[in-house]
Amino acid sequence: MTLQKVPDDCWAGLLVERGEALALVERVVDDLAAGGSSLVHVKASPGGGLTAVLGRLATEARARGAIVARARCSPDEATAQFRVAWQFLAALGVEEWAPSEQAHAQRVVADVVLPLCQSVLDLAHQQPVVIVVDDAQWLDRASFELLRALVRRMDHVPIVVAVGASVLCPSMTITAELESYSATTHDLKLEPLTRGGVEDVVAAVFSRQAAPEFVNALYEHTGGLPAVVRKVLTWLTRTVVAPDADVVPRVGDLAKAVIRDRVDLRIRSLPRTSRRLLQAIAVCHDVFDAHDAAAIAGLVSSFAHEVDVLGASGMLVERTDPKLADPIVADRVLALASRADREELHGKAAELANRAALADETVARLLLGAAPVGTPWALNSLRGTAKYHKQRGDHRDAVRLLDRALLEPVSTAQRAQLLVECGAVETALSPDAGDRRLSSALATGGRDLARHRLAAVDLLLARGNCDLVKQAIVSVHTRHDLDPAERDTMCALYWMADEAPHDQREFSPAALPPLTDEPTDPAQAAIASWEAVAEGRDIDRARRLARTALAGARVRDSLLYPRIVAARALIYTGDFTESITAFDAVVLEARRRQVPATAGWALMNRAKAYARHGLLGDAAIDLERALEELPIDRWHPVVRPAFVGLELALTMESGRVQAAERILATEFPATAKAGFSWNFFEFGRGMVRLASGDAAAAATIFEETGRRMLARRWNNPALLGWRSMCAIAYRGCGRHEEAARMCAEEIRLARRWGDPSSTGGAHLCAAIALQGSESLAHMEQAVAILRHAPSPIRYANALIELGEARLTAGVAGDARSLLVEAERVAAAHGAMGLAHRARTLIASTN
Repeated sequence: MTLQKVPDDCWAGLLVERGEALALVERVVDDLAAGGSSLVHVKASPGGGLTAVLGRLATEARARGAIVARARCSPDEATAQFRVAWQFLAALGVEEWAPSEQAHAQRVVADVVLPLCQSVLDLAHQQPVVIVVDDAQWLDRASFELLRALVRRMDHVPIVVAVGASVLCPSMTITAELESYSATTHDLKLEPLTRGGVEDVVAAVFSRQAAPEFVNALYEHTGGLPAVVRKVLTWLTRTVVAPDADVVPRVGDLAKAVIRDRVDLRIRSLPRTSRRLLQAIAVCHDVFDAHDAAAIAGLVSSFAHEVDVLGASGMLVERTDPKLADPIVADRVLALASRADREELHGKAAELANRAALADETVARLLLGAAPVGTPWALNSLRGTAKYHKQRGDHRDAVRLLDRALLEPVSTAQRAQLLVECGAVETALSPDAGDRRLSSALATGGRDLARHRLAAVDLLLARGNCDLVKQAIVSVHTRHDLDPAERDTMCALYWMADEAPHDQREFSPAALPPLTDEPTDPAQAAIASWEAVAEGRDIDRARRLARTALAGARVRDSLLYPRIVAARALIYTGDFTESITAFDAVVLEARRRQVPATAGWALMNRAKAYARHGLLGDAAIDLERALEELPIDRWHPVVRPAFVGLELALTMESGRVQAAERILATEFPATAKAGFSWNFFEFGRGMVRLASGDAAAAATIFEETGRRMLARRWNNPALLGWRSMCAIAYRGCGRHEEAARMCAEEIRLARRWGDPSSTGGAHLCAAIALQGSESLAHMEQAVAILRHAPSPIRYANALIELGEARLTAGVAGDARSLLVEAERVAAAHGAMGLAHRARTLIASTN
């Protein structure tokens, strides 16, 4: 099928819904042929088909033997005397007015007008004359005087003066000043095409009926303006075969482009001063009125004239209180302005808004388009408005405002603070860009910048970019502008970056000072407490150090990541209430500071505390809220497995193995496997494989998890009971001796740590992994220990194992009481898989 090609003359005779105009053309030409004269005034909206009607008049008159002269006015020539007159006089062959004389604008008009007028009348006595003036709202005064003189004298002379002007023109309608003269006057107003008219145009162009959807779209997007309809259809016919429904999306795009181009053309044709006023109104349109905009533009004295010009061009409406005719005008006039002009007008408008005590948001929005101001009020407005947008969750606008604030001439300390603020909020949009800002703040030199540098590290750690943290701290910790306190805190933050890749070689930990045994610095106390937890030695020391870290200073004055580390340590020392209280304080403060990554990381760790305590519902809620603070794809790749791994653990605890299988399908970036959080996801994968009956695969996974844990010297079974799970998997593979060794090692380490939950859990897993009397002994110990431990789900599991063993031994009464208690505890904590298993066993006792 070949493409439709519109012939060049397709539009020449296409005047749809212009019956009144065509009848007037015929009447005027007939009168002219009979020796009569007429003044024709055609009005239309821009693009309303005015030029086409005037063109038809010229064509018909020329066909009947008339001399036709056409001229077009433009706003930039409205003050050039006789500029339009010269156009039509030259076309008529009148030589008395030479182009070189156009510059004599100060000549007395009467000295020139009457001779020229007489020359035209003499010509008309020889042959009918038609003068067509398009866009007459821009007619210069001298040319107008010539036309008026001609109209006053053309009675009974075969002359037609046809002028076309915009309906938007408020003060330059020619007929208003000419109607008192003897010439026959015709006024015609052209309306936009109706939907039916648009449909007829399409049918004429494509030689077929259009789809209703196509016609509707064309009508709605063009407003029925013939010039716009024509341009859109001309473009469409270059690539479109037929006006069908599937073309509708292109119609809207093309119409917008055509309208934009038409507006651009009108803006470019405006005089410089009119353009400047329009630019000022566009800058101020929803802040100040047009009079204030004129003051900003320096055009108070010529305001009325400029408004007339802009109204006639269709840029403004409502002459007494001028407003932009369409939002596209503001967009295009500023797009076409030079950067210097835009910045100057925005700066003046912002200064006026500040003097008028308008809202900071208004001042800041104007400053976004201005060059740096260099005043305190500008910086305060930008930062204050950014804070407001952060509170509303409008991160993109907040970043724009802080970006603009960074352009102001600020001190080094202010710049570092702005970089931290911008990096914190940009994390929600473009995490890597946010990290670069924070890294820049960290690299900023100066003894008085410790607070900002440490805040940058605090935020980088919260999102999980531990690799960057370690590199940055190694590069800055020896600088001379770091005081001893900052250097100690930096060292502690370095060791908190435990998500950095295992096999990192470019760092030099030996260059960092070692941590003291009993640090008093809150950050050092926090990491020391966590290292004690990870190693699994001296639970009392770990608890004491965590409390030292949390008691060091008010939350409002503290780094938040060390508090998260300390609160996380308290999870594994069995101090659940203290841990939750610490996490609560961090979440509240992080939200006050509007740092979503920190709030999200605290919520995720609080979810772990709830899960360990058997509060699965609360854990699931916190996990969901953590991802509301910062979606999963905004977290650094190395910590994403922590979130998915926790979801996996909660799903398995609730007994939904099939749902857990679906979670395992989660895709991670390749770099995610390098971080330490990968261990927790892999541990969950092993649990799913074990529950699915694939003990060999589970054993392999648990072994690899253990190898990675030991590589970091994380020996504490409270963190991840990989040895116990290995033992259970070994039993499924028939590797009983290995299972026994793993159980013994797990119990030894758990007892060394001294946390009842870990010790009871180790005995519970040993009961499952071992056989016979040995298994029964571990069951009884598990129940006894876990009864008083804050691990209700483990306790329920131990009750079920012991109850089932009693049932197997034929002690049904004892078994039933154990199972009833297990079902109650499991159901109360959302472990529905365990509750169902307990109910099934209870039923077997009846």
